[in-house]
Amino acid sequence: QEVDSQVDELNIDGTVDEDPESRTEIFLQGVYAMSDQFNVVGEYRTQDRDEDVGDLYSVGAVYNF
Repeated sequence: QEVDSQVDELNIDGTVDEDPESRTEIFLQGVYAMSDQFNVVGEYRTQDRDEDVGDLYSVGAVYNF
């Protein structure tokens, strides 16, 4: 499988090269724009076990009911 060129690269030292137009950055902007509706409790990366689709970026959120 090809790695989506719109997904940010995860560097060896753990930093992220965030392209302003990337889907990761747009996703994060959307998450934080709605942060008045929930509390962002963490950001973390999960590495694909088979390493065929790259790493996934996850954001943990708890809704304020």
